[in-house]
Amino acid sequence: MASILYTLNFAICVILIITLILLLIPIPNIVKKQILNLSHWIIKKRIFSITLLVIVFILFVDAFSRMKHYEGIKQSLAFDAPINTRISTYSELFRSQRNTYITFFNLFLVLVNWRVGAMVRKVIN
Repeated sequence: MASILYTLNFAICVILIITLILLLIPIPNIVKKQILNLSHWIIKKRIFSITLLVIVFILFVDAFSRMKHYEGIKQSLAFDAPINTRISTYSELFRSQRNTYITFFNLFLVLVNWRVGAMVRKVIN
């Protein structure tokens, strides 16, 4: 279940990056207006926007707590621990760090897209 949520989180991150790139590249204002109208229509659905932000924030908190958990396990591993245990611990630590970075970047991109959209809307109007 968690991997499905983090896959969805990554997909949202890719969509936000594409939206940001489309807002920043020099394309005709008519196309930018259509992109802004679509994103504004999605944002106007407050329940969708708030739900999305809450889910991403919960995923961030979960990934951060897992990262701290596996860092504690890594610190407590004995030097002569079996290699399977060490590999498992390091791979879980890597996954939790990756998920933490992706979810934080996703939260940051939401704010950047919101602000860039507002600035582009001012320039177009």
